[in-house]
Amino acid sequence: MAASTRHHRVIQFAVVNGKRDHLNLTLTEGKAAVRSARRYADVFHPYEFTDRNGTPMHVAYARFLPGSPKHGYSKVDPALDVTYMFVLTAAAVDASFGLAPTT
Repeated sequence: MAASTRHHRVIQFAVVNGKRDHLNLTLTEGKAAVRSARRYADVFHPYEFTDRNGTPMHVAYARFLPGSPKHGYSKVDPALDVTYMFVLTAAAVDASFGLAPTT
């Protein structure tokens, strides 16, 4: 399955001062967002697990502490509490590195 198919998506959940939202990102956009969060977040943790159906999943948790200028909202309010969670399947991770089977 090609990396551009709908199956390989990254869901980015954002929690800003208790308000929640989410974005559906392409694999390329998701890789860039996770890389940025890994580099600039005050706290970053990746996790691997399986969902209820047994599908291998990856989740990355990124937390920007209040007062951090690195979360992208510092012009709006530098004291915001920002948390991002990125959710993607292991197949999407494999496809992003060119490891997915080509059929």
